[in-house]
Amino acid sequence: MFFLSKPVLFISSLFLALNAAAAPLAFTNDFNAEIPIGQRLTLSWTGDSTPVKLILLTGYDPKALQPTEVIGMTQKSSFVWTPSRNHIPGPYAIEIDQHGDINYSPPFQLTAPSMPY
Repeated sequence: MFFLSKPVLFISSLFLALNAAAAPLAFTNDFNAEIPIGQRLTLSWTGDSTPVKLILLTGYDPKALQPTEVIGMTQKSSFVWTPSRNHIPGPYAIEIDQHGDINYSPPFQLTAPSMPY
């Protein structure tokens, strides 16, 4: 019985170490307070290698942001998003969802482009 407990203990320890090493889901890039419509924004985050869904949220109240659209789904740790002319200038944030683990970007303002694109 003693010999069986060592492998079980080793496997349990390994599993716990791997779980502890996984970084929590969070954006890693800096967000500007203002992002001009038409300007590319590279979103990057920590987390595991499972797929993520990126959802654009809008609203002035951080506790009552409304989803407007899914802007991307990927298994990579980054995604390039370009706000299109269809987006209305105003307050936004981005939700990242990785199998129910959810986090949010800092709030930002989409602004009218300084030059036509």
